Amino acid sequence: MYSWSAPLGHPGDLDELVAVLVSLARTKYGVERISLVQFFDAVERVAREYPDLFEGVDFQRSGDAVSSRALGNALQGSLNFGLEICNPSFQYVTVNQGESEKIISWSEKRSGERFVLALERVAESFARLIEPPKTVTGSLG
Repeated sequence: MYSWSAPLGHPGDLDELVAVLVSLARTKYGVERISLVQFFDAVERVAREYPDLFEGVDFQRSGDAVSSRALGNALQGSLNFGLEICNPSFQYVTVNQGESEKIISWSEKRSGERFVLALERVAESFARLIEPPKTVTGSLG
C-alpha cells in the first residue's frame, strides 16, 4: 500500500488521495457536491475509521468545526486534477461525472489499481457521511 504521506508530486500523495476519494464518492455513490464543512468533518471521521490510511494527517477540532492544514493544502492541490470549488460563495467542492471518471482512470495508471481499490471502501464510508444539499422551495416574494 502507498503511504498517504508521500511527498507531493509522487504517486499516492495526499492531493491524489483527495481527488480520487471525491471522484469515487461521485461516480459510485452519486455525491454531486460536498460542503467544505462536511468535507473536513467526513474525512476526519473516516480517518478515525481507517487510521492507518491517514497516518500523518493531523486534525484540529474547535466546537463543531474540523480543520487540517495538510488536508486543506491537499484539497487545494486536488483542484489541479479537476475538482472544483465553483459556486457563488465557494463553500462546496464539486466534480462532474466525466471528470471524476478521468481522475480515477488517471490515478489507476499513475498509482495503480490497488491504490484506487483501497480507496473504494473509504469512499463508501465518506459518502455515507455527506448530506445532500438542502433544496430551497417556494418564492421569495
